[in-house]
This record gives sequence, structure tokens and C-alpha cells, in this order.
Amino acid sequence: IHWETGNIFQKNTLSLLGSAEINLVHPGQAARHFKECLQISTDLYVIAVCLIGIARAALQTNQSRTAVHLLGTCQRQMETKTLQFGRVGKNEYERAWAEAKAQLDEYAFDQALSEGQAMTLNEAVSLALVVQVE
Repeated sequence: IHWETGNIFQKNTLSLLGSAEINLVHPGQAARHFKECLQISTDLYVIAVCLIGIARAALQTNQSRTAVHLLGTCQRQMETKTLQFGRVGKNEYERAWAEAKAQLDEYAFDQALSEGQAMTLNEAVSLALVVQVE
């Protein structure tokens, strides 16, 4: 697919493709879509959707701490009212949260969450872009 720079539909298409792939348990392909979307998006909502998607891909490949770091950054954005999810975004966030809590003990989860909350959005995006999920 050839993408035109600045095409508003490009970001939405990539995030939707990523979501479809993550729900089909294709973490590598999902992460590729989300990462491409992150590289072109400046919209906080779209960035958060991609971070959550990459967190879910990380969870599917046993990278729980990394996933919780990304979720912690999103949580901080929600707590400061910088980010508001609609129903679908909130459901994806809650699904990722539940998956992460199931994979880590309480101490490890809380520690990773605290580290993620301390990250800036740019740090979380940088982390998401280097996550290896194949």
C-alpha cells in the first residue's frame, strides 16, 4: 500500500489493522502496523491506541514488564485528563490491563506500573518502537 503523507485515514487504517491482528493473535504483524502508525501520528488518542496495541503484542510474547510500562504511561495520561478514551479504547485498555495483571505477580506489576507512569509520552513511544515481537 502506498501512503500519502498527511492522509488522515492512514493513521486510522493502521491502528485498525493492528487491532485486528492483535485480536487474531498475530503480535508481530500487529506491532508492525502500530509502529508505523506511531511514526506518523501526533494525535494523543491514536498514539495511546498504538501503545496499548503494542502492549498487548508484548503480552502475547511474554514481555509483560514492557507492556505494563506502556500501560502505565497511558494511565498517567488518563489520570491527568490529557487523554479520554471512548468505549472501544477503554475496553482495549482494560483488556490489556487484565492480561498484564494475570501474567505478573502484584509486586512486579506495581513496580513496572510505577516505572511506566514515570515515563514521558515520548519515552513510551521510543520504547514501543523498539519492542521486538515476532
